[in-house]
Amino acid sequence: CASPAGFTLLEVMIALAVLATSILVIVNAQSQGLILKGREERLIVATGLARVKMVAKELEIEKEGWGSLEDDEEKCEDFSEEFSEGEFKEYEWCWKLKKVELTLPSDAFQGGPPEAGEGGEVEGNATANLAGAAGIDIGSGLETLSKGIRLLHVRVKWKAGEKKEESV
Repeated sequence: CASPAGFTLLEVMIALAVLATSILVIVNAQSQGLILKGREERLIVATGLARVKMVAKELEIEKEGWGSLEDDEEKCEDFSEEFSEGEFKEYEWCWKLKKVELTLPSDAFQGGPPEAGEGGEVEGNATANLAGAAGIDIGSGLETLSKGIRLLHVRVKWKAGEKKEESV
């Protein structure tokens, strides 16, 4: 007859197995949290560095104009010029400048149903006719706007272990 005062060997082994499994799950969750924390920190740094480069390019364009940059130009560099201590040596950045072509949809001035003219032909609506009658050339206005609009795309890349990651 077993004594009710103690634990059997089987009960102790089961308790140890449950404890070991729990500890493994907790350690795994902690290590995944540390990995995600490191990636998040690098992503925050990359975002800050991208903002620095966006502002620098904006100031360069404001100072020198569009003539200093070519359309569809792409360059990649590191951050050694800005940060000489090498604290961001694993980061590099690429930027691409692209010209934006503005167009109007064909029905941009279609405020209402088209009106039928002589012989049943459909003419433009009143808004489009007023713009034409007033001598407003919408197409040339879009061309002028297109000359001054560019899309600046900045990517910051860094090496995380064996693979490269990037922030766009």
